[in-house]
Amino acid sequence: MEVGAVCPRLRPVDLESLVDQQRQKTAETWSVLLDHGLREGSPLDVETFFFADDEAAAVSLVEALAAEGTTATTESFQAKAGLFRKKTVWAVQADSALPVASLAVLADLTEAMVRQAARAGAVYDGWGAQIPES
Repeated sequence: MEVGAVCPRLRPVDLESLVDQQRQKTAETWSVLLDHGLREGSPLDVETFFFADDEAAAVSLVEALAAEGTTATTESFQAKAGLFRKKTVWAVQADSALPVASLAVLADLTEAMVRQAARAGAVYDGWGAQIPES
């Protein structure tokens, strides 16, 4: 999702659409990971990414994730907001260690992160992982 697509609140129908889109992306990413040697059921460290328009939303998300036992950090950066303007955007990164990776586990994690971001006024941007060396 582009930084410019960050929005403070999503309507319920938009949220469900976003959940569906992200679940589809998760299925695609899972397939690529399997093609590159990941074994279903093996542990997997997952990094999830979010954007927020303001510090309050970013901090709210970090605190909510921390309350659930997820390590999360935030930082700000300047993004283009038109031809001559810039705006401050807040990025949040969370790390999750999955003891047993599967499409179902990743799909559930994705949905939980999308909803958590929406509650905090942030936007879920996706996740990534490196295949552990065997």
